Amino acid sequence: MPSAALSKTNSQTGQSPSLASASPASWFAVAGIHALVDSDRYLGCMLEEDGRWLAFDAMHINPTRTGFSFLGYFNTMNEARHAVARSVGVSSGAQSR
Repeated sequence: MPSAALSKTNSQTGQSPSLASASPASWFAVAGIHALVDSDRYLGCMLEEDGRWLAFDAMHINPTRTGFSFLGYFNTMNEARHAVARSVGVSSGAQSR
């Protein structure tokens, strides 16, 4: 289900919030999960499993509407990072923290 932040509109403009209005996205790594976030939202994540990287877009629901959109398996962390950033519409050069 989409987050509440996605369904809210700006009361002054009547427009939905966009990535342009949020702070720049950053990557955080905790317990092997790398999450892409901005000041308002959890945008996506990636994690390593058996030498491959799984990437997820948290801004879009998967086809069965049971969770995040799975972007695929990637050979490198950098490939997975670019896939997440591209899918959620942010620069793939997001900072790591």
